[in-house]
Parts: sequence; structure tokens; C-alpha cells
Amino acid sequence: MQSDRHTAAANLIHTLSADGIRLWGEGDKLKFWSPRGPLSDAIMRDLKALKPELLLLTANGIQRTAEPIQKSPLIWLQEGSSPPLYCIHSISGGANFYNKFDVKHLPNDGPIEMYGVSAMDFYDAHDFPENLEALATWYADDINQSAPDAPLLLCGYSMGGNIAFEMARQLSEVGREIALVVLIDSPFKTPFDVGEPVFDRIIWTTFINICLGRIPSWIEAKDARFFRVSDDEKIETILNDIKRSDKSNFPQSFTFEDLRAYHAFFLKLNELRAMYRPQPYDGNVVFLSASQSENTDTIRGWSNVSTGTFTVRDIPGAHNELFRDQESLDAISTCLSEEIGKAVPIEGAALTPDKESVAASVQANNFPASHEQKRLWYQYRANRHETLYNITRALELLGVLDASALSSAFLDVL
Repeated sequence: MQSDRHTAAANLIHTLSADGIRLWGEGDKLKFWSPRGPLSDAIMRDLKALKPELLLLTANGIQRTAEPIQKSPLIWLQEGSSPPLYCIHSISGGANFYNKFDVKHLPNDGPIEMYGVSAMDFYDAHDFPENLEALATWYADDINQSAPDAPLLLCGYSMGGNIAFEMARQLSEVGREIALVVLIDSPFKTPFDVGEPVFDRIIWTTFINICLGRIPSWIEAKDARFFRVSDDEKIETILNDIKRSDKSNFPQSFTFEDLRAYHAFFLKLNELRAMYRPQPYDGNVVFLSASQSENTDTIRGWSNVSTGTFTVRDIPGAHNELFRDQESLDAISTCLSEEIGKAVPIEGAALTPDKESVAASVQANNFPASHEQKRLWYQYRANRHETLYNITRALELLGVLDASALSSAFLDVL
């Protein structure tokens, strides 16, 4: 049974997330991003008091919940224009790494609203989906309810692309408009069967890379001792490396039981990916191919089942380094921005409104919120009891006050 502190930490994450505040752990450091800047003293006290539990829950950008399968898998990543971009988790289960994107809604160059789709509600679940199709159905139903009318923009890195493709296929069958699906170097199918020695080696190498954020020298040798010991010894070896490093993706407070549970969860996601066989989808699909990946068969596979529009775009970098290399991130962001701009064009974005159209909008009481208005709204939601977010800087002026000049200056502004 999870402790009261664990439950309190999970509830705090969800409460802050609802107000646009994101938490994540980097080693033994707990970090946050808030749309209004500094957090209130009360929130800071809660973060400090629950820091060990919060680090555990947010390790590797992953947010685990206290009660599985009852909350939305959506996590807010970025405010901006609609329709939003939904970014589906990779094999790690987490989706916060997508906040490294700088996706714009072209041609007006404004940010686009972004949500991540996380698998971590299934972390401690006993009724884990039996296949990738069922997992995609769970996510698709949630998105369908949260955005019932807007054309959908879906993307996913690696396994996330497989899930995004299946979500699009299922949603299109029930009449939802899918504007775009972007597969970021996503495998068409797993080249080896589950249980094969080479598959087992690849899975452990991927798991280590997720945990440590690197491939350590002690597994690079073909006959590395690591691959000849029991699974528990492997986990213990990884845990020892985590505790020695301040740059791993998990906190040093991570226990053996925590890491073994995460490994079991990771293996389940790998099983779902290995069993998945994509079916034809008649929609707009874009495949971003990493330059250092051998994607000839992968592209052929996706092309065969993408019976609508299928586009391939090249991005620099290696598959496992796409979110660590700035050049790769910039290229992915540019491709996403351009493809979204083509899939969901902003009507009249390049035109200057004339007096007649402005007057018509006023008469119709149609006032779309600007980016700054949305920002202020999020800041107000984050803390309704403070107004400091309205003050960008403070300046003290000394001297004799000319009241009439000050009044005249205010009148000129207003």
C-alpha cells in the first residue's frame, strides 16, 4: 500500500499540473516551471516537505499517480494556439521530454498549445492493456473527450509514433478529423522476437540508456559480464551507477524495488510494441527519419500502410540522441512547425485586418484572446491571491513630485 506521503505528493503533482505548473526531477534536484514565475510560499513549503516522494514520482520526466487508471493521461506542456499538438510517450512511458520542442504555428510564428500523453497511470496497474491497440484506445477516448471538435494533431517519438498512428486509425474510423500524424523515427516493427538473446541485449541497453542518460562503458563489450548475470544483479548494477552519478535520469533516492518495478513496466511496454502490426490508415502521415538510422525497410513498411498522404523528411542525428542534440531538436521543431502550418493553416494569418472586419468582430462580440492574454489567464489560475505577475519590474524615483505632469502622463497612456 502506498504511504500517505506518496499519495499527498501525487495529489500535489496533479493539483499543480491543473494550474499549468510542471515538476520534474534531475538527479537529486526537484525543478519546476510556472507560467507566472515564482511559486507561493505555501507551495514551496509543500515541495520541500515532499521532495523525496516528488523526486520518485517525477524521475525521468515521468509522473506516476497514487491511484492507477483513474486520471487523464494528458499532461500540459505548453500554452499557445489551437488546435493543440498531442505528443505520445516513448518506450520510457514518460512524455515531459517533449517540452524541449519549440513548435510554432506558422506563418504567424506563435507557439502552439502542446500536451503530452503519459503511460504512467499504468505504472502500478494490474489491468495493464493487453496490446498496443487497447492502449491507443484508452488514449484516444481521453483525447476525444477533451477536444471533441478540433482537428487532431498527433506525434510520437519511437514507440510513441506507433501509438499515435494507431490512435489516428481508430479515431478516423469513428469520424474524427485527424489533420496530421508525425512519426519521429518510429520503428515499423521490432526486428527480433521477444525472448531472443539479441532482443534481450537491445532491451537492456535501451533501459540503461533511459535510466542513466548514456551508454556506460561496462556494457559496450560484446562479452560484457553484465549480460551474463541475473536480472536482479543487472538492476543492482544500474542502481549503483545511478547512486554514483549526479547526471542520471533517476534520483539517487531510487530504491532497488523502485527500479525493478519500473523495469517490469518497461518490459510490458516493449511487449506491446513487439506484438503490434500496423493496419492501413488513410490520412496525412509524416515520417521524420534520423540520418544515422537505417530506415529503408522502416519507411517501406510505413509507406505500405499509409494509404493517404505519406511524406518522409530527414533530420540529423542518431535515434537515441534526438532529444539530447540541439541540432536534432531544432530540426524536429522546424519540421513539426512547417507540417502543422500546412495541415492546419491559419486563415488570413498573413493579412492585416481592415476596419470592416474589425467592426464586424466587435459587433459579433467575437474577441479571440491574444497570446499575452492567455499567459495572464494561466498566471491568474496558478495563484488567484497574488497580483505580482502584473509587475515586471520595480523602480524607486526620488525627488519632488509634479502631480500635474504625472496625471498628464497617465492620461496620455490611457
